[in-house]
Amino acid sequence: TAVGRSKEPMKYRCAHCGKVNDGRAGHVNRARARGLKLYCDRKCSDLGRRLGKTKAQLKEEKRLYDIEYRSKNLEAIKANPRGSYAEWRAASGMASVSSVKYHLLNLEEEGLVKLHPGQARSVEIVKESSDA
Repeated sequence: TAVGRSKEPMKYRCAHCGKVNDGRAGHVNRARARGLKLYCDRKCSDLGRRLGKTKAQLKEEKRLYDIEYRSKNLEAIKANPRGSYAEWRAASGMASVSSVKYHLLNLEEEGLVKLHPGQARSVEIVKESSDA
């Protein structure tokens, strides 16, 4: 083995369930140095990150995020109201075209835009958001 590297597992406590586990020393030390939480498995990781929020709470957080997002990016959306998903992605700074489509579907559900599937540049702004 390399100098200074130990094959011994290191003990840590799961941040969700509290169970004591063995983990690779490098993994445990790196997480602790960065202030990250350690979990025993994927299930605990998922549950620990939810923080016990209900579906209604998560939906409300998403709604508030959408309102904030629209208010921050309203000028970019207005500047190119009939743009392609790729152009909207570039203008808004989103990571992917699928993110743009997801947000546009939410806006359509709220009645703020109208999408015309199968047509190029088919996003039509129906009315301004009262939340922005």
